[in-house]
Amino acid sequence: MTTQPPRHERPTLMSDLNGTYLGYSPTDESAVGVGEIEIVIGDETMSMRFATGLMIETDSLPRADVRGLSSEEIAAHYENGVDTKDIRGLKIGEEGADLLFLPDDPDDKGPRLIVLGLSGGEIFGPSLLFSPSQVAAGLFDEAVRETENQAGRTGVIPRLANDGRAKPQDH
Repeated sequence: MTTQPPRHERPTLMSDLNGTYLGYSPTDESAVGVGEIEIVIGDETMSMRFATGLMIETDSLPRADVRGLSSEEIAAHYENGVDTKDIRGLKIGEEGADLLFLPDDPDDKGPRLIVLGLSGGEIFGPSLLFSPSQVAAGLFDEAVRETENQAGRTGVIPRLANDGRAKPQDH
């Protein structure tokens, strides 16, 4: 009789990751190809709001529908040789998205949450979100300003505060 070796499960509790994450998710209804996304992780639920450019998509699910990813599942998202030991992950349902949480690093101002498999928009790239501590430090707001500067105008990103649309420009 052959037995499978046990998978190394990486302990990931939703409560360890509680907070509000803000960032960008791909959408084809945006002049810059992204809209604002918010993921809120609480003790009992996880919720998501996404500004598509036309509306706000929302979803909420109970903690029972979320499980921690194993070391092997996390490593499968990276090329061989990439050190993933400090990355934590969550899986939404059996066929849902994978959430990969990079450790906070004060020297790295890039997003700390990568969401893979969230929607059909992933063909354009993953959803990238800033951690609660980065949001509190204003890094998401900086990223919005930088994107607007590159686009040459403000209000170009579909935002949750604008009912999921980009801010209309004055003419």
